[in-house]
Amino acid sequence: MQKYMTGLAEWEPPQAGMFYWFKLLLDDNDSEALIRTKAYENGVLALPGTVFLPDGRKTAYVRAAFSLLDGDQADEAVKRLSEVVRAAKEAK
Repeated sequence: MQKYMTGLAEWEPPQAGMFYWFKLLLDDNDSEALIRTKAYENGVLALPGTVFLPDGRKTAYVRAAFSLLDGDQADEAVKRLSEVVRAAKEAK
């Protein structure tokens, strides 16, 4: 995460479990469209945090799992996600 997402997201390394939660630093505080469309189109499958909120409100949080990826695959996934986030920030 640090290699590619510094300045694009905030996170704390998980202490246990298979899910990695992080907050994208987006002006609109909404990860849903970015994760459901652009990230997916760029080969990254993650879930916007809003699907885990009972009221469905906007959130910049994202949940991803890297448990089935080797180190190189996880690195590539984070790199691709960073490209999507960077492009979204530059477009505004």
